[in-house]
This record gives sequence, C-alpha cells and structure tokens, in this order.
Amino acid sequence: MSKSSYKKGMQAELLFQKFLHAEGYRWVHRAGAIRTGPIVRAHDIFGALDFLVLMPPDEKNDVWGIQVTSKSGLPMRRKKVASIGWPKSWRVTLATHETSPDPADGRRTLHWWRTEDLVKGKWKQAVAVAFNRDLVVEKFKGRTKE
Repeated sequence: MSKSSYKKGMQAELLFQKFLHAEGYRWVHRAGAIRTGPIVRAHDIFGALDFLVLMPPDEKNDVWGIQVTSKSGLPMRRKKVASIGWPKSWRVTLATHETSPDPADGRRTLHWWRTEDLVKGKWKQAVAVAFNRDLVVEKFKGRTKE
C-alpha cells in the first residue's frame, strides 16, 4: 500500500467517524494502527472492519460493523467482509468513499459515501451521505437508520 493511498484511507475513516458522531453514535471503536519504524500497519477489527459501533438499546441490531473502502477496492472488500460468519444481531455495512471537486469552489473536495448492508449474504444498497464544505452532513439519499 502506498503512502498516498494509506493517507487517503485514513482521511476517509476519520470523515466517516465524524459522520457517526454527528448522527449521535457515541460508542464508536475505530481499528488501530501500529508504527514500526518507517512502516505503519493498519489492523482491521476481526481482519475485516474499520469500525464497531455499539447500538442504542432501541435499535434492531446490537452492533454495527463498518468497513470503509474506495471504489477501486470495492469488489475485494465485498468478498472479504461477506466471507466471515457475522452474528445475526449485527448490522454489517460497506461504506465506499467517493470524492469530487466542489463546483462552487474548485479548491475544495466534496466527500460522500455510498453504503451497502450485508443482508442474508447479499449486498443491498443502503444510503448515500454527502458532506458540505465544512464537513457537516448535508443530505441523505435512502434510509439513514433502521
């Protein structure tokens, strides 16, 4: 993994964590990274997830497992995450990070995620989340929370 792609991945994860906190999720655990000299090794939770979120008692699922990825890594991530036998009480989501130049200000980048939930072994489109220039959640397409 190149240094540039590692930085992009870390930025995508931090932005997704901001989204989770903006939505009111407080019990968010993010996978860690270990630096050994010039090498940084990222460690996914259970080898497949970037975030574990403990859900409030009134939610349908107990735990929300999330893998953040880029468009180029999507097919591999779908296969890897789906291959693990997750508990039925968990919601497992693949969040694909995408960017585009801001039409109002070409120096800024707009960030959004398209999410898919793993339902009975199949990936189902869930929600798209867009951030405005101040990294505040601007709009949703689809459902936000079940």
